[in-house]
Amino acid sequence: MGQVVDSTVFVVVPVYERFARTQSCIEQLKAQTYPNIEIVIVDGGSRDGSVDALREIEGITLIADVGEQWWTGATWYGIDYALRHGGETDLVLLLNNDTTVPHDAVAVLAEEARAHCAAVEAVQVDESDHSKVFCAGATFDWSHYRSVALEPPMPSGGFDDRTEVLDGRATMVPLSILREVGNVRRRALPHYCADTELFFRIAHAGYPLAVTHRTWVATAPPPTIPFALGPVTFSQVWRSLWDRRSMSNLRAHLTVIMLAGPKRGRWRVASHLAMSAVWTLLATCAPLRAVRARSRWLARQSSRILSRDRGADTRQ
Repeated sequence: MGQVVDSTVFVVVPVYERFARTQSCIEQLKAQTYPNIEIVIVDGGSRDGSVDALREIEGITLIADVGEQWWTGATWYGIDYALRHGGETDLVLLLNNDTTVPHDAVAVLAEEARAHCAAVEAVQVDESDHSKVFCAGATFDWSHYRSVALEPPMPSGGFDDRTEVLDGRATMVPLSILREVGNVRRRALPHYCADTELFFRIAHAGYPLAVTHRTWVATAPPPTIPFALGPVTFSQVWRSLWDRRSMSNLRAHLTVIMLAGPKRGRWRVASHLAMSAVWTLLATCAPLRAVRARSRWLARQSSRILSRDRGADTRQ
């Protein structure tokens, strides 16, 4: 499979402060073997001087006059730029600025995406140990609203189109597909889950989702959900379910279900998720566990008293 070098790859990188990470990301992109790259940095309202520093860097397109934006808003402006300036054979690479990108990543992803007319993601490895793969595609179980990691064997050639869900850490998409299915939904999903919904939409339009094992990107594994680590306070769990910055944001996940879930059963899936959130509040909060334990103790005591009373009545 030969390289496709006639197409421009618009690398869309949404950023907020953390200039050192962005600078490192830009340097890695400039060192890519693929020749036709336009680096599109979209700043979501940094206040630490990052924008001034970015303006000093040559060879990038900086979009920094769009006000305060979360991940989706910044990504929307980057994709919109590509849609307005790109041709039919061009591509978009969605990339987070905290990833380490090997020199051949853009070339491999562009090649695979063009050859298969697919959205293609690189294998994701742990930034502290590149031998540890933590994301290489997954199926999606709508009945339990969860992704399930793909099991080996991997298809020959390293192109695995069994996956049913992708994210926006390092994923290549032909611009022609985005022209058909549209941009990310910046209003409905301002931060988390917008990438997931976009790729569900691409799959629903009939295009493959795939992971290539011919290249990789390194990043930090997804954070552990705080209340999975042990008892926490009610307010902590409540914030995790409603804070826009939380991966557990209930509104975002319910929105994905209503936009991308199976037409027959999406209300059941949404109800199941909402009830799971309620149970999490009840089951993981130490104060509520104490209340529940006290309630069970009172119920047992009441049962014993009633049993004794019934026994006394029988003897009389």
